Amino acid sequence: DHPTVSATPVANAAWLAGMLPPAGLTVDILAHSRGGLLARTLTELPDAVGLGPGRLRVRRLVMAGTPNQGTALADADRLNRLLDRVTTVLDFVPDVPVIEVLNIVVSVVKQIAVGAYDGLEGLTVMKPGSSLLADLNKRHPATAAYYAISSDYKPAEGAPLARLARDHVTDLVFKQAGNDLIVPEAGVHAENGASAFPIANPLVLTAAQSVDHYSYWGCPVVQDKLD
Repeated sequence: DHPTVSATPVANAAWLAGMLPPAGLTVDILAHSRGGLLARTLTELPDAVGLGPGRLRVRRLVMAGTPNQGTALADADRLNRLLDRVTTVLDFVPDVPVIEVLNIVVSVVKQIAVGAYDGLEGLTVMKPGSSLLADLNKRHPATAAYYAISSDYKPAEGAPLARLARDHVTDLVFKQAGNDLIVPEAGVHAENGASAFPIANPLVLTAAQSVDHYSYWGCPVVQDKLD
């Protein structure tokens, strides 16, 4: 367990390096979202986190929904616009008490998230063009086999109005590019400057499969591919 919003993946990896036994380990890593950036840090920047030669060898790394090119939702300006759009959508919903509460919640989240943004280092590293992504997306020697799982999510037929609305406003933030509600689909596996990218033969889940950022592991297609 480790902090994911208040600390960077480099800090997380350094903590892990300090906990590892002296003897060398060989591991396979199954990572989700930001966890893939942490795993890439262990794999590609071992010296930066105190991993001497032979302490940790990552043999295989599977990344599901990892923002290897960042995500617009980690950009304060776009996050602000997303929350504005959520508020606008709520204004069209019939006037019931729960909607009034949701409007209040969105307003509070906006004040906290945007106001405290500079202190959320674990989030800001996922902004496109961040210093961590710039370091990772250089041509470091590829020492592990990389695999990718991504999704272009669309709500299933008959989905609730709230889910349809969320997908609509998220697509606006991503400028209609395919995404899993959090991370651009192509950004998980496409060319980004790093030697291990583009990742060959990624598992790309289609809109018809309706898999969002939080439901990769429950998808039978993903489970079969992992097997």
